[in-house]
Amino acid sequence: MWQWLRMLFGLAAADGGVGHRPGPSERSPHWPAVERAHKQKEPLCQWCGRADYVEVHHIVPFEYGGAELDDANLISLCRPPGPLVPNSCHYMHGHRGKSWDVYDSDVRAKCDANLRIRM
Repeated sequence: MWQWLRMLFGLAAADGGVGHRPGPSERSPHWPAVERAHKQKEPLCQWCGRADYVEVHHIVPFEYGGAELDDANLISLCRPPGPLVPNSCHYMHGHRGKSWDVYDSDVRAKCDANLRIRM
């Protein structure tokens, strides 16, 4: 029943999994180094090309079994501060504009397609 209610209110993950986080997870002590290395490799938002307010986003959150330190599970998306955060590329494309508990496992392919359109 809970899964049905989450689906009804748009809280399902992009791949069909329920988008409710199982609880806080501790970050690996290696995360800061991995994050820095990824930002050096991919310094721009992969959706809009913005260079400021870029964050490293987990394509599949590690709370849902995504690899926290695997570069293949990371993508750079912007998230400017302030009231427009819900309209950021991080939220709109990494979380499908629905909920921070929703993720889109195809965000990399969609960013690549958007980049080809913009060029």
